[in-house]
Amino acid sequence: MPFKNDKRNCLLKLEEFDKSRKGDVDKHVRPIIEYLNSLDDYYTTSSCSGRIILLTVPKSNKKHEFEWLFCKHDTITFEELKSTLPKAELTNELVWLRMEGPIIHVCCKTIDHANELLKIARSVGFKRSGIITLDRRVIVELESAVRADTMISINKKILVDDNYLQEFIPLLNQRLSGEFDRLKQLDQEIKKQIK
Repeated sequence: MPFKNDKRNCLLKLEEFDKSRKGDVDKHVRPIIEYLNSLDDYYTTSSCSGRIILLTVPKSNKKHEFEWLFCKHDTITFEELKSTLPKAELTNELVWLRMEGPIIHVCCKTIDHANELLKIARSVGFKRSGIITLDRRVIVELESAVRADTMISINKKILVDDNYLQEFIPLLNQRLSGEFDRLKQLDQEIKKQIK
């Protein structure tokens, strides 16, 4: 009964207020989230389909102090990024351009359910996946190992030119698109193997 109550409470909170910076579930991960949440033995607690971000990284390197200057959960254009670069010139912090792959946190009813989900995720390439808590709840983190980043500026000085960005952006887009394909594979395998 505690699992069922926890699931109900978590999903109610998600309906009322999504705590993510974006404020809603990404379209590329939505089918997986909806399916897992429809099952009796699983529910999701957080997710990201992958993104391309321009962010400041303070000297403390504390994640909660990072500032997002730009974020898109889809491929980007040179023009979109170029229009945000003036923000990078306003900070003394390091500014990075980064592509991050998908990450999904799933609460599982039992360790066996967690292992079943992990096996599927790893088979389609979610290599950095694992069980991250085992106290009151069994939480599985499904995470892709794909990532790419480059430093853009420091001390209010842009370090890269337009030519560099025009070469790097297609690489970011290619990797992110590949991760969206991986999410589709994960969705298909979960639906095939977990009923």
